[in-house]
Amino acid sequence: MRNPSRLFMVLRRKTEWVVRSDNLLYGPYASYGEAFAGAVSEAQVVGLSGIPSTVIVEDENLDLKVGWRYGIDPLPLRCR
Repeated sequence: MRNPSRLFMVLRRKTEWVVRSDNLLYGPYASYGEAFAGAVSEAQVVGLSGIPSTVIVEDENLDLKVGWRYGIDPLPLRCR
């Protein structure tokens, strides 16, 4: 059986940023930094409950990449 995991995707939508996870939508946020911090904060809560969590970010080319992983990457300063 696969371990459940949770993805938090930081996405740009027109002039604002949102975070999507499963069927939940967080935001809108005025900046990428605010959206990223919000995604990491939510992923941290999920990770602390024992569920692996990852923040995925959309870059300027609309490509998706890993931005942060619970238990692997250090918690960014703005999220402490």
